[in-house]
Amino acid sequence: MIRTLSKLGKSQRFLAPVAIAAGALLLWFASLLAPLEETLSDTRAMIDSRPPTGEIVVVEIDAKSLSEFQQWPLPRRHYARLVDRLSKVGARVVAFDVDFSANSGADDEVFAKAIARAGNVVLPIFDQPASSGANAEYLTSRPIAELGSAWVASVLINPAHDGTVRSYPAATFINRSVQPSLATIVAERSGLKDQSFHPDWSIELASIPRYSLVDVMEGRVDPARFRGKRVIVGGTAIELGDRYSIPRHGIVPGVYIHAVAAESLLSDRAIVASGDFITILGTLVIALLLAPGARRGRRVWLIKWAGALVVILSAPVILEHFWPYSLATAPWITTLLMGAAVWTFYEHREQLRQRSRTDLESHLPNRAALEETLSQIEGSRTLIVAKIERFGTLRDSTGLQVVNEAVVETARRIAEFSNAQIFRISPDMLAWVDGEELETLEDRLLELDLVFRKAVETSDGIVDVGLAYGFDHCLDEAIVAQIERAISAVGSARDEGKKFSAYLGPRPVLRRQVSLATDLREAIRDDRIELAYQPKFSLRSNAIESSEALVRWTGLDGARISPDSFIPLAEDMGIITEITSFVVERALSDLKAWEAHGVHMATALNVSACDLARPDFADSIEQVIQAAGIDPSRITLEVTEGGLIRSPQLAVATLGRLRQFGVKLSIDDYGTGRSTLSYLSQLPVHELKIDRSFVSTIATDSPSAILVKSTISMAHELGLSVVAEGVEDSATLSLLREWSCDTVQGYLIGKPGTAAELLAKAMAIEELRVA
Repeated sequence: MIRTLSKLGKSQRFLAPVAIAAGALLLWFASLLAPLEETLSDTRAMIDSRPPTGEIVVVEIDAKSLSEFQQWPLPRRHYARLVDRLSKVGARVVAFDVDFSANSGADDEVFAKAIARAGNVVLPIFDQPASSGANAEYLTSRPIAELGSAWVASVLINPAHDGTVRSYPAATFINRSVQPSLATIVAERSGLKDQSFHPDWSIELASIPRYSLVDVMEGRVDPARFRGKRVIVGGTAIELGDRYSIPRHGIVPGVYIHAVAAESLLSDRAIVASGDFITILGTLVIALLLAPGARRGRRVWLIKWAGALVVILSAPVILEHFWPYSLATAPWITTLLMGAAVWTFYEHREQLRQRSRTDLESHLPNRAALEETLSQIEGSRTLIVAKIERFGTLRDSTGLQVVNEAVVETARRIAEFSNAQIFRISPDMLAWVDGEELETLEDRLLELDLVFRKAVETSDGIVDVGLAYGFDHCLDEAIVAQIERAISAVGSARDEGKKFSAYLGPRPVLRRQVSLATDLREAIRDDRIELAYQPKFSLRSNAIESSEALVRWTGLDGARISPDSFIPLAEDMGIITEITSFVVERALSDLKAWEAHGVHMATALNVSACDLARPDFADSIEQVIQAAGIDPSRITLEVTEGGLIRSPQLAVATLGRLRQFGVKLSIDDYGTGRSTLSYLSQLPVHELKIDRSFVSTIATDSPSAILVKSTISMAHELGLSVVAEGVEDSATLSLLREWSCDTVQGYLIGKPGTAAELLAKAMAIEELRVA
């Protein structure tokens, strides 16, 4: 199933560019990209610039002319004089962008004769709606019959939806016939037939020769300037209207649109669109080139994207500069933008996928990545899992950063040895797929174990890393099951005291732990958990002043179960809180009972790291002590260094609350962790309890003696009292007395017993003296 989904994902990478291209083209053919294309076209016209041919001359009916003639419409005899004057000097064509569709009296005949004499005059024809209604008929405005010897040309100009004129018709269908446009006749070009084209708006409009009508008629302009020229006469005065917006030049009189169109035709710069085929082909090429999700680097993709953008923006400018063709680039830019959006989506999805398949602490691929890798392997496969021994102790004693460095270095060594990708499937487990022969696997694991004879270096010093291995070989596709089998095999190896093991079925030891967990819940429920008290002897008063409460549990079969077995189990099961509550309440009850017999003894209680991690732990302890009516100073809570390191901020806050309440605090098993006295002195504790592993050998082992003696001395300087546990002979006791140890505990003082036994001993021996 996973392989099928993987293949589907690959097919989507090829479907994506097709979908992008289709989307861009759909927007294009729906004219939704027209505003973008028009903006691009206008921008290209502004970038390039070229001079006019000089063959077109504009005679302006400007404000100056209207002012001097003091009349509008102008009498047609003036136009007749203009035609005669221009014809006389040899003007090639004289075209008018002035309406002559209405009679004006005697001047019509004068104008008609001038037109006939010249033989090269062009007059306008156009149609327009009869009214503003949606279904209004069109009326054709053509020159009056008397002027029939003139050529007629369409002067229709059609602005785009935004009011800007961008295209110009080579001919127009008017009154059921095709009429060439004014620019077509003036330029004497008919190759475009009835197509529309884009005038070359890059032509410098201001450079087209232009003269005021009144100046021409009054002889103020050198006649030679019109010889052989194509003259267009039109209104430019604001009051005459006929003004349009065009690219680059803004709002201009309509006569200049005809002039630029004629200039474009004369210089072969009538720009035509490249056609749909080029647009579609370019869109597909761009979409395929920038296919999202392709296996390429981010930098490469961005370079291609930027390169495509540069080409799309610059190629039309270069093309239009040399050839009269316009590329429709709006679909291409849209394809780029859609491609970027889709690529960003794929990139973000891939980042999320990689993040979900990466261990955040070590940056190694995680269990999800392993499952994906296994799903892609055809046939049989061997999965190996390596568990880092004593990981919890290592983490608690060195901190997360150091243990993470150790994990990364461990993975590097395994990868270098096995030439395989290493996966971190849990905080203390690494896994990899073995590609070698199964028959040699055990020998290779032994060789790999030799690699870790050398300690792992971290920023906090060297760390000894030991590994236990489990492996599973299978042919089926039960990926999750195989991982669990390999993990189970690791547990079997540890249960059997071996370095590695293959999966051979359910683990008997694990089954026993499950059974033990069930029995433990029942023991708590049935009140079958007991406390034993070991006396603690004060070397200052030579008396038993306190004790340590120890949890005892006897199974249904009568066998004594070690706390080392069921306390970690209770922590894993989440019922350590119930055990702690039982211990505290029972100890307070026993203290009350001793007090009733005149024995005012203190007692120490062990606290789990899980207890310190509870935000409500301090409150619960305060409440139960207050309810019992016991002086808080008679209660000492013993915590291990590991319990402080696991959740340091919460643990310190909890201990601070308890100390403020009056409870005494002790660091248990001091010396077995990595904490220094200077660090522990900053904690709200009262005493140190030196571990038995050091105390029991001080009489025979010089390093242990030096360590214990110096610890006692420095602890006193820091204002801390010292308890030494594991005192089993008189020589050890004498040394501790000599070194000014405060309190001792061990079999020499007394073995753990019931509350009644300790009470009897305290009442019988008022003061214990040891020589």
